[in-house]
Amino acid sequence: MSAESRRQNTEPRIQAQIIIVMIAAAMLIIVMPSSRIFADCSNHVRDPDEQGIDCGGVCSPCKPLIIDHTAVADFDKVPAEWIERAKAFYKVSYGHTSHGSQMASGMAILRSNTAYNGLYNFYDDYADHQLPQAALSFWDCRMSGASDLGNPDRISWVEATRNHLNGIGSSRNLIIWSWCGQVDGTEANINQYLNLMNQLELDYPGVTFVYMTGHLNGTGPSGNVYARNNQIRNFCRQNNKVLFDFADIESWDPAGTYYPNESDACNWCSQWCTSHDCGFCTSSCVHSHCFNCYLKGKAFWVMMASLAGWNHGFLYGDVSGNGVISAYDAALTAQAAVALITLTTDQAKAADVDGNGQVTAYDATLIAQYAVGIINHFPVE
Repeated sequence: MSAESRRQNTEPRIQAQIIIVMIAAAMLIIVMPSSRIFADCSNHVRDPDEQGIDCGGVCSPCKPLIIDHTAVADFDKVPAEWIERAKAFYKVSYGHTSHGSQMASGMAILRSNTAYNGLYNFYDDYADHQLPQAALSFWDCRMSGASDLGNPDRISWVEATRNHLNGIGSSRNLIIWSWCGQVDGTEANINQYLNLMNQLELDYPGVTFVYMTGHLNGTGPSGNVYARNNQIRNFCRQNNKVLFDFADIESWDPAGTYYPNESDACNWCSQWCTSHDCGFCTSSCVHSHCFNCYLKGKAFWVMMASLAGWNHGFLYGDVSGNGVISAYDAALTAQAAVALITLTTDQAKAADVDGNGQVTAYDATLIAQYAVGIINHFPVE
């Protein structure tokens, strides 16, 4: 073997060794908590320098949070710790009329299920200010001045929100408004809604605002409601918003069958419950079947866990796949960065913690810093 060949074979290993030494050095760095980078990337709110919740600026990139039927399927995967974190951090105000009550009714079904040992407890402490321990503060229909996104008109909810946040609801940090049938309007109507929501986000950067689609009405993919809901979805995906996709949740059964022409009655829910256990469905669900409410209650808690930081079972930085982020993961990433080892697709995704689509020495350094507590958040998250 020529000297040049030996040099070419040895160079990657030397580079890897240098990188690993750099990682070790990074792990020995002692910094004060106030010096941590990405310090504002895990507080679950949109800070003034961010483009979205814990993203933008030093927390870039951003991504939307879409809560649809796939989120319902994730319900049983949510670790209890993320539900507890959500309950401890968020204070919710929800404005709705009859259709919007379906989400709250589903939440009540889960709350009453003793098998969960109070995990999904929530309470409206607006009047008595006596929030039970380990319960989510959930103010239901407490934003006076409007009933929903279209009642008494299409803009009163904005002033109601501002008055609420500037007054008795100044401690609220999550605002949700739902539609009744008014999503069945014009493109201009929906653009107005989207622009008003976006402005509220700019004016109240410490508050999370949840967008929502409107309920199905049986007109299917060729109907106006479908088009207006897609208008909302597209805006939320393109602008990294939080969307509770009310319509999508009632369009799919748990087995993955799509019902494009369904209405708010959720006829497929009745069919589902004839062949599946729906014994928990003992309460009413306005305009619909109890199972529809139940699914929306599940979706709500998946949304809350996701806002609190749950990543739906995937752990960035855990290249080894053992559920823990350690120096070993940093070493694997460093070796992959110089082609000493080849990562699987899932490993490469876990290693790409800066979100640039490549596995580099910078990713290895970030993982090493995370492993010893120098940072508590990755740029990709």
